[in-house]
Amino acid sequence: MKIIPSDSAIKLEKLVNELELILNEDFYLLAFGSYFQESKDKVLLSNIRLDLKECSYSFFMLYQRLIRFRDLSRVDFTVTGIREINNKMVYTHQVTTESSILIKSIYNYFYAIQEMIESSNKFKNELPESIQHELKRVCEFRSKLIVHKQNQKLFTGGSQKYSPEQLYFTLQVGQYVHVTSEMLGLCKRLYNLSKDEFPEDDQNESNFFEMKNLLYKNLQFVPKKFQKEVKGFLSAYGASSDHPLILGELLKNLLNNFLNISKSY
Repeated sequence: MKIIPSDSAIKLEKLVNELELILNEDFYLLAFGSYFQESKDKVLLSNIRLDLKECSYSFFMLYQRLIRFRDLSRVDFTVTGIREINNKMVYTHQVTTESSILIKSIYNYFYAIQEMIESSNKFKNELPESIQHELKRVCEFRSKLIVHKQNQKLFTGGSQKYSPEQLYFTLQVGQYVHVTSEMLGLCKRLYNLSKDEFPEDDQNESNFFEMKNLLYKNLQFVPKKFQKEVKGFLSAYGASSDHPLILGELLKNLLNNFLNISKSY
């Protein structure tokens, strides 16, 4: 039977191809910088370009793991023996573990890039605000839910949510056995105070886990007077990491913009 790729898988494959074209077309511009120039911005630009290149390779490796995961999921249990089933379980655990590590790596690269952007008025002025807002949103997940977890209300561990055919894989931070009325009430209040600013498709949710994921997804649209409280809530109760497509789109936008900035030097 012919398997038709999902829309998500097609989009991710297209995105990977676009990233490869950007890197191939301007490899030397990305790979080599002016480390010995006196300009602080030139040194920062060199470091940002190198981090973007390395982040791209992490993203390619993640894509390869997701393809492998999809292939493993297509193995028919009814025609394989116990040994093959055991091997599949081992390989699946390996792929999901490696994918988790690579996602964390991508978030850490984004954080390093954001720190360098924040230290340069030139880059802050030249980089579109929409990209800066998205980068800051993604870095909130890295800072509060990957690295600094001291504000979590409960020890929650970690898990993954995935759909092999969709090439979908996310980290789940803050999964609870039982949602208390206090947790649900706080989440509903923050969601209801913010949802009118969200895209229409994200305005009608009542599930605790989906509401907090939407608060994170739309963090840049949360009214300023509630931003601090929402960030504190997410830090305490967690959220899901971004879809690989979202991380890849941000990476592509950063690559394109910093390639253009590089050409101005």
